[in-house]
Amino acid sequence: MDNFEENSYGFNDFEDAYSNELNADELVDVRIILTNMDYLEHLSKAVSNFDLSNFNVNILSIIPTKDIEIAKNTIVGADLVLIAAENNAESQKLYQNFKKSLKNEFNYIEYLKLPSLDELNGYEYGDYDDNILEDEIANSIIRGGLYSISNLSSINSSKRKYHDLKNDFDEESLRYDKINKENELLVKESKAIREKNEKLSEEVKILQRQLDQIKSDFSDLKSRFEGIHSKNSLEVYSLNDLWYDLFG
Repeated sequence: MDNFEENSYGFNDFEDAYSNELNADELVDVRIILTNMDYLEHLSKAVSNFDLSNFNVNILSIIPTKDIEIAKNTIVGADLVLIAAENNAESQKLYQNFKKSLKNEFNYIEYLKLPSLDELNGYEYGDYDDNILEDEIANSIIRGGLYSISNLSSINSSKRKYHDLKNDFDEESLRYDKINKENELLVKESKAIREKNEKLSEEVKILQRQLDQIKSDFSDLKSRFEGIHSKNSLEVYSLNDLWYDLFG
């Protein structure tokens, strides 16, 4: 029995026991864009019978459409997108248009060549030694894998650059944290100095007022002393007058 069901887009979603045994994060997410509806039944059977035990992949869905916008919405998150099309000039052009529109830095677009319907009609899906469409699926996945291997050097170079940048970032982050802590300490010290200066300034004002009062008191004392000093402190009295005043 074919193990697939219709999803919210009206397309086929596949599940197999092997895929369920693996962590989904470890599987290559494969989606198939089918450009000719006449092949839907043949492709669905081929995918259902496809031996995934030979590949670390999960074929999630078949999307029968020639509409690029529909395809964009249905391949989000895919690692490998197979464009299933016939082997002719028109289909090659259609594949190139899909590839140009769907390719991004996170996926790979590969061509899945569809055999002629004459080759597929009347085919019995029990003979695993002569399964043309399954062989084409396998070849497309292998080409995608070989492309990934050919990019390992670039990927490793990017990883090295990433690690170098990460190390530089971590070092700068530590330096920033150190400078930030030093700045916080300087701010605290500056605040303490400012508060101390304000306190000293207040004390200076008090001392200035006291000094002004002392100056004022000294000025008064000086004025009084000068008044006393200017007077004749020794007066000469007549002895007769004093005697008369005392004894009359």
